[in-house]
Amino acid sequence: GAAECVSVAGYSGTGKTSLVLQLRQPLIELGGYFISGKFDTLRQARPLSAIVAALDAYCDDLISRKDGRSFRVVQTSIKEAIGDGADVLRKLIPNLSKIVAEEECDSSLGLSADVAREEVDS
Repeated sequence: GAAECVSVAGYSGTGKTSLVLQLRQPLIELGGYFISGKFDTLRQARPLSAIVAALDAYCDDLISRKDGRSFRVVQTSIKEAIGDGADVLRKLIPNLSKIVAEEECDSSLGLSADVAREEVDS
């Protein structure tokens, strides 16, 4: 399916978090992934802190779901998408290191072909 992103904005105390959390369970029950991040006004010096926190939590969720084929498919997609930017992203998103190790990110290794062969063999 298609990936979608929703941004919710508003004044503090208006129920944004409650609204977002109401969507979580139905989405997960449909087989979707739910990630969320909350902007912390104390971290204003850190741009995109909510997105970074959400992606770090998503990586943690993927690690806890390591259920074979689907994990490998997502892992391969991440490797292909980040390519040469892996080092920077691993520093920014700590849990990404648990999914994509340094030696796996060298784009000259032909990872997609190796993973495709592994998928066919399994």
